[in-house]
Amino acid sequence: MSSKPKIVYVLVSDSADHFTEMAMLSAYCARTYSPNCSIELVVDKKTKAGMADNRAKLLDMVDIVTEVDVTGENNAFTSRLIKTQLRKFVKGDYLYVDIDAVPVAELSSVFSLDTDLAMAHDHNVPPEKFIFYDYEREIFDKTGWPLPKRYFNSGVMLVKDTQKVRDFFDFWHGLWQENRKLGLHKDQPPMHEA
Repeated sequence: MSSKPKIVYVLVSDSADHFTEMAMLSAYCARTYSPNCSIELVVDKKTKAGMADNRAKLLDMVDIVTEVDVTGENNAFTSRLIKTQLRKFVKGDYLYVDIDAVPVAELSSVFSLDTDLAMAHDHNVPPEKFIFYDYEREIFDKTGWPLPKRYFNSGVMLVKDTQKVRDFFDFWHGLWQENRKLGLHKDQPPMHEA
């Protein structure tokens, strides 16, 4: 087991989309700016089986590939099924980075934060300037959850390996599953309710 700080990506992709290429760009930037970090890629079985030709180059760009047996109705649902349960698939502390986030600076300093879980404000704007998009406000309205005063982005998340964080992920996943039954698939609103 590596003692290096770890950056983790979730990839659910096939040859009809461009998500693997997005992950390659993000992983390349993470490796360039944070060479002292290891990179773990978490994929579902279908994605792993389909990584061929140029798409297979991503496997050489990461240190660890973790294949999980998770399947949803479509790739978006599979991705969120993995993301909301990620704490149980990955060992140790990690910095989760969405594949559409492109690191532009060194990342390992975030591991020195004295907290179990950390995220940036959504769109990197202070709470008083944040405006909810209709598609996210709709989820809070349909579920009866109050709009949070501070809205965080689940796309870059420091995740420590503690019981408190494991409980949070279990609660988040359960709430997301409830939303899924209502036809709502966004992961940030249930994360805030958790």
